[in-house]
Amino acid sequence: MRKMSLLFLLGLLIAACTLEKPKKTSANTRMEEHNDSLSYAIGLDMGMRMELEYKNVNHKMLNKGIDDYFSRNEYDLTDKERARIINKYTNETQPKYRMALEKNNMVEGKKFLEQNLKNEGVIAHRSGIQYKVITPMEGEKPGPRDVVKIHYIGKLIDGTTFDNSYTRGEPAVFQLNRIFPGF
Repeated sequence: MRKMSLLFLLGLLIAACTLEKPKKTSANTRMEEHNDSLSYAIGLDMGMRMELEYKNVNHKMLNKGIDDYFSRNEYDLTDKERARIINKYTNETQPKYRMALEKNNMVEGKKFLEQNLKNEGVIAHRSGIQYKVITPMEGEKPGPRDVVKIHYIGKLIDGTTFDNSYTRGEPAVFQLNRIFPGF
């Protein structure tokens, strides 16, 4: 019985040591004014972006740099050194990131275009642009130098709208020979 109790306690001790530790919580910072909560929110946002953009960033040195700037302390790097270090990092990491992003965008774009072409009424222009006529035009077909007034919605492959003449409340005006083919 004594051995069982000892084994049980040993098991509890091992389990307690392997349990996931809770995340550190900061002391409840009092945010009495809107500017306090805005500043804190910006700090969180910057932290998230920094972690994504600059892998393995040393947050203590990051905070020191921010503090030195806002406290008007003497900097530990000259402007030239700072620019050189950031440029070196960017030149080393950006091409890898861009290549991966471009490859992914090409694959996703191709999938989207193939799927979109199956939708009723979607037309593919020889330039690769796909469109759907919602309201057919009336009257004569405009020539290349004519000015047209149209409504349109421009979307990315993920469905995000990047431009919408309907939400602006008025159609866009274009000279046909000044826009890209298929538009």
